[in-house]
Amino acid sequence: TYFVTAVTEKKVNETNNNTPPNVDKALKLTYVAKDEKWTEEYIDVSIDKEPFAKGAMRAAYRMLLHEKDGSTSKWVAKCYMHPPEDMEAVFKSDVVLQMVARYYSELY
Repeated sequence: TYFVTAVTEKKVNETNNNTPPNVDKALKLTYVAKDEKWTEEYIDVSIDKEPFAKGAMRAAYRMLLHEKDGSTSKWVAKCYMHPPEDMEAVFKSDVVLQMVARYYSELY
């Protein structure tokens, strides 16, 4: 099981790609800071096998989110290189921190 936090880059149309990427099902968990609730949905993604960058704690991978209308959006998937024991708790607290910060930055 991989826990991924992701940041969107931009919307693109990938219809010119002759080689379809490997598509995997993923569970997308989203924290809505205003409501203090989690939502979840299954999505189709393609994630590069090798990271394009590494930080102190996480590696960054290029990811395509396959939309229902046939378009794709480019994302960066970040995975912990040395997962802690309670990965789900660490993941959720990391996401809550980011989404609460985003919520308050958008208010002001």
